Amino acid sequence: MTIALTPNTRVDDSKPLKIGFTFDSVSSWLALGYTLEQCAEFYDDVMIDAMAASLSNLGTVDKIGGVKALAKRLAESNHDWDLVFNFAEGYGTVGREAQVPALLEAWGIPFTFSDSATMALCLDKAKTKVRLL
Repeated sequence: MTIALTPNTRVDDSKPLKIGFTFDSVSSWLALGYTLEQCAEFYDDVMIDAMAASLSNLGTVDKIGGVKALAKRLAESNHDWDLVFNFAEGYGTVGREAQVPALLEAWGIPFTFSDSATMALCLDKAKTKVRLL
């Protein structure tokens, strides 16, 4: 299930949300041995922290990280999020942006933005232009 938070979304102030925040940062990929050029599409820690601070206006924010960090947390049952704000991009495969949504769908955890099928399709520009008869 996806939930889009828009300017018109109303949040019950009496119950702050527990928000998981998935993201890929330059520093996390550099730590894995990737080059700065390979990490060009990711945001730096300053931007990630600013996004987490903004999300904290809606409740508590649990900074998770990318797909591997999410998989570890899910396997350990170390989560109690009301919603995951998915900003993870993944790396290296056509389905990279679909990885986090697919895991969240499998666990039945609500998240923002598109589902895994949409994310995978939209990265393949040729398939998005195929006309069905």
